Amino acid sequence: MTPTGTPSIIASARPRKHPLRTWLASGVAAAALQAMAPAEALAGCTLTSDLVPVSSTCSSTFVQVLSSTGATALTVSDMITVGVELTPANAGTTPTSHNLIVTGNTTIFNPSYSAVYSETFAPNHDLVVSLGAGVTIGSVGGFGAVWLRNDVSGNITLDSAATVTATGGPGITATTNLGSVVVTNSGRVTSTDDRGVYADGGFNNTMASPALVSVVNTGTVSAYLAGIRTINYHGLSTITNGGTVTATTRQGLVAWSANGDASITNTGTVTAYDDNAVHAMSETGKVTVLNSGRLTAYDNAAVADSGVGHAGIWAEVGVAGNIAITNAATGVITAPSDFGIVALTPSGDVTVTNAGTIAARGGISAASTAGNVTVVNSGTITATATTNPVAVALSAASGTATLTNTGTINGGFTTAGGTNLIVNQGTWNLLTAGVTSAVYTASGTTTFSNSGTVAVASGGVVTISGLTRFTNEATGNLSLGAGSSLVLTGAVFQNLGRIDIAAGASLTSATVQVGGTMSVNGALGGAVVVDNGGLLQGSGSVGEATVTAGGTIAPGNSIGTLTVAGNYTQAAGSTYAVEVGPNGTSDRIHATGTATILGGTLAVTANGTPTVATRYTILTADGGVTGTYASLAGAGTMSAFVTAIAAYDANNVYLDLTQTRAFTAAALTANQYSAAAGIGSSPTGSALYSALAFLPTDQAARAAIDQISGEVHASIQGALVETSSLLRDAALDRVRTAVGAAGAAQTPGGEHFILWSRGFGAWGTAKGDGNARSLDRSTGGVLIGGDGTVLGDWRVGMLAGYSRTTVSGAAGSGASDNYHVGAFGGRQWGALGFRGGAAYTKHDVATSRAVGFNGFFDAPTAGYDAGTAQGFAEIGYGLAAGRTALEPFANLAHVDLRTDSFREVGRGAALTGAAQDTAVTFATLGLHAGTDVTLGAATGRAYGTVGWRHAFGDTTPFATLALAGGAPFSIAGAPIAADALVTDIGLDVAVATSTTLGVSYRGQFGADITDQGVRGTLAVRF
Repeated sequence: MTPTGTPSIIASARPRKHPLRTWLASGVAAAALQAMAPAEALAGCTLTSDLVPVSSTCSSTFVQVLSSTGATALTVSDMITVGVELTPANAGTTPTSHNLIVTGNTTIFNPSYSAVYSETFAPNHDLVVSLGAGVTIGSVGGFGAVWLRNDVSGNITLDSAATVTATGGPGITATTNLGSVVVTNSGRVTSTDDRGVYADGGFNNTMASPALVSVVNTGTVSAYLAGIRTINYHGLSTITNGGTVTATTRQGLVAWSANGDASITNTGTVTAYDDNAVHAMSETGKVTVLNSGRLTAYDNAAVADSGVGHAGIWAEVGVAGNIAITNAATGVITAPSDFGIVALTPSGDVTVTNAGTIAARGGISAASTAGNVTVVNSGTITATATTNPVAVALSAASGTATLTNTGTINGGFTTAGGTNLIVNQGTWNLLTAGVTSAVYTASGTTTFSNSGTVAVASGGVVTISGLTRFTNEATGNLSLGAGSSLVLTGAVFQNLGRIDIAAGASLTSATVQVGGTMSVNGALGGAVVVDNGGLLQGSGSVGEATVTAGGTIAPGNSIGTLTVAGNYTQAAGSTYAVEVGPNGTSDRIHATGTATILGGTLAVTANGTPTVATRYTILTADGGVTGTYASLAGAGTMSAFVTAIAAYDANNVYLDLTQTRAFTAAALTANQYSAAAGIGSSPTGSALYSALAFLPTDQAARAAIDQISGEVHASIQGALVETSSLLRDAALDRVRTAVGAAGAAQTPGGEHFILWSRGFGAWGTAKGDGNARSLDRSTGGVLIGGDGTVLGDWRVGMLAGYSRTTVSGAAGSGASDNYHVGAFGGRQWGALGFRGGAAYTKHDVATSRAVGFNGFFDAPTAGYDAGTAQGFAEIGYGLAAGRTALEPFANLAHVDLRTDSFREVGRGAALTGAAQDTAVTFATLGLHAGTDVTLGAATGRAYGTVGWRHAFGDTTPFATLALAGGAPFSIAGAPIAADALVTDIGLDVAVATSTTLGVSYRGQFGADITDQGVRGTLAVRF
């Protein structure tokens, strides 16, 4: 350098690590800055320095500052230039800081060398560089677009928001031999031929005074080689990425430390097209990787190392150190050619935690030669290899490897040496989509404990060799799909939970211990021992089987046969749970060898409705049966009526289902007893008989018998007899009115020929008597009639009509269409009156019943004819009491109902009924009363009746019924009330000279009956 104040040529030679670029000597001259001028404004540049010689140039060709001593600060703003250089040439050792700021809309492009360049050559020189968001930097060749270096010592700090593009070199490079390097990028960095961001430091540091090498990226980095790379020889090497990084041929993020820790944290997106997405390595420190973003590692077929696997995360220790890797819940790792995560250390512990998603050729590979390995998965791991897809590979040669899964794993596992414990509490599918077979290898001592779900898909074949023990815990579920196979070579298999082996599937192990539920519908190879609390079921096959005390065997999934390929032994205190069903079907054990029964219990239950008086084969041994069962659960009681009894011969064990109690034993009423006897006489093989026989309690049986009894057929007879009163009341009322009896209704204008009609409706209940149940009934209809005077004082007439009666109750329901005809007459001898008549009704009857109880349902219906004939008479004597006319009376009626035989339409509960005759006589004593009333301009008559009615004869109707193949039985219906209070109140009004209109209410009330009705009458004189 020239003395102070003397002009200098910037291109003059001076010592530096890298030779000056030839473009600096292209005739560029600069004016010397005087030492006494600490700050000077250049075109687009601002320079600040200590009071020492400084040489500078600022132009569109080049911006350069060369200082000989002291701190320097250069700001370049809003200009276009070929390059910017800040190079302190200070040989002193005083700590000095040099600042370079490029800001504004500045464009720097060097077509043949680096665009931004800064280098120090003396100790303790720090570089602080800031590249603004509006800055564009580009270069071709040289040391890359941005190159910062401390040759001796000093820290480097770079904060870039610029757009940096390099061809033929790295995008950003920052290196120091002794000191820390911190790079922060929020801009865009592109290198078409080299690294994107490279930071290197700490070479001459010591672990007593370590350095920090750090890159923090929130921008975008795209590189041909590594996207972001940090190297530290003494201290922490760390990368934090929240932006987007892509690398064409090398790693996306790579951090290495020779003596110190290496750490990578990713919350952004990293894509490596032909290498690991993340590579973290330390020789003697701890390696830590945390991913909550997206990592993708491909194997580019167009690159020379095609076919070499590349991981999503590769973490490695060279000599000694621990590794900790976490893929958080939002983390996604994709690696089609290798494991999603690889962790390797020769001495130290490895911990891998996955809560996110890993989809890779292999899931996680974790190994330590002299340490422990721990893998915890609560996310999803899917191995995409088409051959032997390994989701987790563990290796702890001299330590313990532990895998705990509470999430989902798709693929298998391998272990290598040491002690290995695999704990599944989540979902584990041993095969992946499109893979039909796989072989997984375990070595060392490897145990698998399942308290979640482990599955082999239908048709899949999985072999696990070298496994020491597989335990399906109490809450575990092992599911083998149809046609699948799981082979555990050399392992002891213990089941304390549930195992489902579908049809055509198989499970093979050296020994199978069943302490939970094992459902075998395929094949179970190896000797099977059902321990205390265990349950072996299914319709498949097992090897030689032993059921110990407290264990249970239950063939089938409902009813089925379980085959024992060999000898079968059932110990004292064990249980054979056997189901019996319709038509002689039952569970069955078939042993190809011998069967030895050393006691135990037969627990028999019904599946559907078994058949009474049937022998069921429940065990067959080709080599013979020895021993007997000690007891039948519940003394063999199958129901309220049936008991199971065990029987034996040389090769079989049977169950005989015997009815030991008659149906009548459950009856409490006469109807129940009669119906139960009828059911008991029907064929024992019928569905109805069997369903009733297997009801559990007398109460359930009585409810079923009541439904079967057909009581509605008897009760409807009583209803039809009761409603016969509506016909005779109409006839007698008309005669009393026509002859002018005391208390009768009003007659229209004088008696000649009268044509009348009456509409009526009635409803009531016949109450049950503790034998038959209550029945509700209702009737509605219309009658028309005419009458006139004959033989002087006699009044005679005829009537006809239609009505419909419906009945309903617990016993069933029914209806009758009723067609009426009748004749009546009477006369008056002063105060004494007589009236009477006869009538006939044809009934079209239809009934329906619902018979439904456990194991049976039917809805029988029937239709048949019936006819009611009745004769009736009444005498009365009129009395006067002022304006009121009174008539004490006596009434007598005889009713005879005849029903035809019938046959119900239905299934097992359909009945046949015999023709029936029901005859009842009614006697009534009472008082009629009436008085004339005036209603405005109209006249009318109010009247009423009160009386006591007594019935005798067939007041309890009966029906004789029978089931198909059974004996007849007699059932009583709801009774006709023996005594009842009869009431009637009405009003007739003359609406014209020849016409009257009336309305009335009638009721019957007694201990066993409630009947009410209304009627309207229209009478016209001709």
